[in-house]
Amino acid sequence: MTKKQTIIVVALAIVVLVGIAIGLFLKKERVAPGEETGTQNNPPAATTTPVFSPEVPKDATLTPPVHEAPAAPNVPQTLGIFDMTVAAKGFDPASITVKNKNLVTINLTAADGDYDFSMPYTGLYTLVKKGETKQISFQTTGTGTFVFECRDHCPSSGKIQGTVVVIP
Repeated sequence: MTKKQTIIVVALAIVVLVGIAIGLFLKKERVAPGEETGTQNNPPAATTTPVFSPEVPKDATLTPPVHEAPAAPNVPQTLGIFDMTVAAKGFDPASITVKNKNLVTINLTAADGDYDFSMPYTGLYTLVKKGETKQISFQTTGTGTFVFECRDHCPSSGKIQGTVVVIP
């Protein structure tokens, strides 16, 4: 290996190590699921509702999607597409129930203003402007009740929340 190649390899190794160190530092700064902080960037939740509960309501029944299709050929998982609206009064529907390991797409439409959709436990976040529809897609990877909310662009009445219930 030439001196130039050695310098390039060492420089790349340093960049990778710095990237890992920054990633670890940022990971420590994140709020663990269920915890609340009072910093400006991460204000406390309006309620004490946990962002995830392993509990599945006993009466949970699947929400029929607007469209459903196999997630891929020869697999049991499906892709379910759900339409949802967000307005000052809240999310409609405020809860959807899906099967574990399925793919979920929510077509979220902002009715009367700008809103955001945040699912803290999963890290999902998107901003939806008035009249706009955004697709929010994810695969369920465990059963339980996941809270989603309007976090930053909420109506003056305060935060609005909903749930995704994942059944076995």
